[in-house]
Amino acid sequence: MSNINICAQNAYLALYPQSKKPVGVNWPDEGTSQEQALATNGNLGLLLGPKSDVMDVDLDCRDAKRLAELILPKPFAQFDRGTSDSGHYLFRATSLGPTQRLSSSGPKSNLVEPKGNGSQTLIPPSMHSDGNRLDFTDFDLSVARVCGTKSDRCC
Repeated sequence: MSNINICAQNAYLALYPQSKKPVGVNWPDEGTSQEQALATNGNLGLLLGPKSDVMDVDLDCRDAKRLAELILPKPFAQFDRGTSDSGHYLFRATSLGPTQRLSSSGPKSNLVEPKGNGSQTLIPPSMHSDGNRLDFTDFDLSVARVCGTKSDRCC
């Protein structure tokens, strides 16, 4: 379940191999088909926000993953790199806000990073910089859209 087309739009990015860095300089204004992005033999990125209508909740620690399972709605897609301290929940959102970082002090400061407008995320079948391959763990396009911002009245 590693090569899934998340959106119909041209919202994919070619990334350097084993990196989160886009190949293009003006990547926030770019986007291509999944096939074209994968043809570079590097990693695959997804533009978040209006280009794809997708937001990503990046869970960077074990506790954040456990809490997300309890309080977040079901995402349409989940993926990780096979470690207990990584996870991504993808949501189809009717509106999206900017990326936010929720962090603490300590060796692993990032806890949760809801990514929205103006961001991109590394998606399967990419290879993380730590050498682990990203894979989808759940995918269900029938899951309903969610609200992306506090001002959205869809909830």
